[in-house]
Amino acid sequence: MGRVKKIGLVVLVGLLSYFLAVNVLMGLKVKGYRYLFRATEPYDLVVRNAVILDGTGLNAAFRGDLALRDGYIAALGYIRPKDSPVYDAGGLTVIPWPIAVEEICGDNTDSGDENGLASDYCTNILKHLLEGSYPRYPAEEIFFPEGPYRGLTLAQAACAHETTEQALYDALKKEMPPQTVVLLVSARYNKEDRSSEELLARLTGYRAELLGWGESGRIKEGCRADFYFFKSHDYSEDELRKLLLQGRIPQPDLIMEAGEIKEISQ
Repeated sequence: MGRVKKIGLVVLVGLLSYFLAVNVLMGLKVKGYRYLFRATEPYDLVVRNAVILDGTGLNAAFRGDLALRDGYIAALGYIRPKDSPVYDAGGLTVIPWPIAVEEICGDNTDSGDENGLASDYCTNILKHLLEGSYPRYPAEEIFFPEGPYRGLTLAQAACAHETTEQALYDALKKEMPPQTVVLLVSARYNKEDRSSEELLARLTGYRAELLGWGESGRIKEGCRADFYFFKSHDYSEDELRKLLLQGRIPQPDLIMEAGEIKEISQ
């Protein structure tokens, strides 16, 4: 009987060890240690030692590697490059390409009804006269498709102008023609969150989500390898936040399109 108990104990310990190992490995997989699960064939390019702001709005900046294949992100985390070509991005922060909603949807709205309101082919994007848009709609959802604040929300424009949303709205009503049109964009955002990751997501990942572009606007496996690189030490956290609040991004030192790095001409 004692021998049977020992055998049962050994089996039990073995099963527990097996399930523990599976959970640990799956945890590593979720956290980005994907090289543990990848085939050994070379990638088209491995970007090493980047500081990554992924555009999801969920994750703070983190240091990691990006493995690219066929213009897409094949793996993210700590990558064993094997025989892959490597680009060392030490000292650079990488972000997704920003998405300009006004360029995509600004010229594709209907003429509108008598109230100046019209449905756009882009889901949750409407066309509205500037007059009467605020404060009926949140300043974060009112986009300017043209004019001096093209591509900005009323909230971003007010921040860039260093004034209040109401003051800027009142001034624009006086300065701009009566038929001035804005876009009402119901993108997801957290108004109370002013972190860099949230503010960047409003320019990238949230807009991609709004437009149904599952492969754009975020740095995740399966997304397009379209990035901006800028020098991390050129911007403090406060400086980066201030820039993003104005609807702007840092001046890139390099860009990547479909997995190919292109230098910016100075």
